[in-house]
Amino acid sequence: MRRMVIALFFCCLVGCRDQTDAARQNTAPGNSAGTTISFLEQQKRLFHEIDHTSIFQGCQDLMRLRREGRLSASTYYCDDPGAKLGELPERIRTLQPTAVRVDELMVRMSFLSEDGVQFLQCMSNEFGEPLASDGETKGFGFRTEPFAMDQLSGTESLDHLNATYKHFELSLIPGLTYQVFDDSPRTLAEMKQNDEQSNTMFAFMWRTMNELAVKKQRLLYRTDHHALLEACREVLKHFHEGTFSTDKIDITPPEFLENAKRIDKEEYAGDLKQIPAIILGLEPVYLWLSDNRVTVALIGGLDHAGIHAYLKDAEAEPQDDDMELIPGLRYYDDGLAEDGEGYKDYLKSLEQEAIPPIDWRRKQMNLPLPARK
Repeated sequence: MRRMVIALFFCCLVGCRDQTDAARQNTAPGNSAGTTISFLEQQKRLFHEIDHTSIFQGCQDLMRLRREGRLSASTYYCDDPGAKLGELPERIRTLQPTAVRVDELMVRMSFLSEDGVQFLQCMSNEFGEPLASDGETKGFGFRTEPFAMDQLSGTESLDHLNATYKHFELSLIPGLTYQVFDDSPRTLAEMKQNDEQSNTMFAFMWRTMNELAVKKQRLLYRTDHHALLEACREVLKHFHEGTFSTDKIDITPPEFLENAKRIDKEEYAGDLKQIPAIILGLEPVYLWLSDNRVTVALIGGLDHAGIHAYLKDAEAEPQDDDMELIPGLRYYDDGLAEDGEGYKDYLKSLEQEAIPPIDWRRKQMNLPLPARK
């Protein structure tokens, strides 16, 4: 699940316009968003003229208000009514950002100039203060000609950074990062459109996390594992007989099936009839068949969880990301590889309550659960 959260955060990142340092200097300041400061002036201000510790604390206040359900929105723009902007802590308002996006674990401030856009990103200290980067590396930058990724020490001049990298990130202090991207909204209207898409993605993420907790609870504690293994071996028998149309069967929700143009509905219906109800009752996203095992996936893509059911018990070899349910049937989960024994404690807790890992961790630390809409 950690991978899902990180990936979706990065999916919501947007970059800046691809312009050279000289082009930025030659562009007149001011734009439709009402900013009156050029890219380079704004950059100098963000790096050298603001109190980074104070801004970090202001962002923590803002995330706390979000978790407490005391904010009217997740995004704030420079042209919003004063009453709405008044919800932002004063130390954030004084920066005059073009946009502020607030989530439970992150605040992202955008600064749009006519000649580019740049960002400050702040991570939550809800689970502990952010740690300083290991060694001398404080960020990274991407060069395009030739392409390369360089580690940055934080001692580089702004002139060097702007001339060398189309995209770079630097930690200003632990938990507060400066970012520039090479492909970002050029207007406030485009920024708002991107944020609408981000809101949809984040809503999907939280919904998926809750649904996945229920799926895991059902699989681990509400399912007869011996009957499940027998059903999976029945599926493998049909596969060896050549009665499936494919070795990977994507399970399409009925509400999407009618308009799914790339699915041969007759073949799909034939495949589905050969999958026992105990497997379909797990609400898998796909089945993957091979000679000696079938994988029943509860989720795939940004996160992974499900079961591997083997034709023979002896073929079920342990992996870093799985654990045995019964001989021949193993449960796999990215969390097992990422957090090991600690994550097993979370999985045990699902027997009593189906909640996402992040909320379980909050309960373990006696932290309040967020007020989600």
